[in-house]
Amino acid sequence: MGKKLTLTQMRKELNKKTAAELVSIICELCKTSKEAADLVNITLGNDSFVDDALNEAKAKVRNQFFPKRGLGQLDLRKAKSES
Repeated sequence: MGKKLTLTQMRKELNKKTAAELVSIICELCKTSKEAADLVNITLGNDSFVDDALNEAKAKVRNQFFPKRGLGQLDLRKAKSES
């Protein structure tokens, strides 16, 4: 495996690409990473996705601290890491 590009090097390489090549790269990235797909949806301003993502995150935190049954664990780190 070769050496990873720095952010500056990556920007320079991406600036050399055509719009169609960039679209292809972003699509491939979204296929392989849920987090990348989420970021692209948020960046493009998909309001319903943003609302759904926010509500999902709120529900995870709320469930961690105030579960329907039992006592909450009071662990924000665990609430953030839940998928």
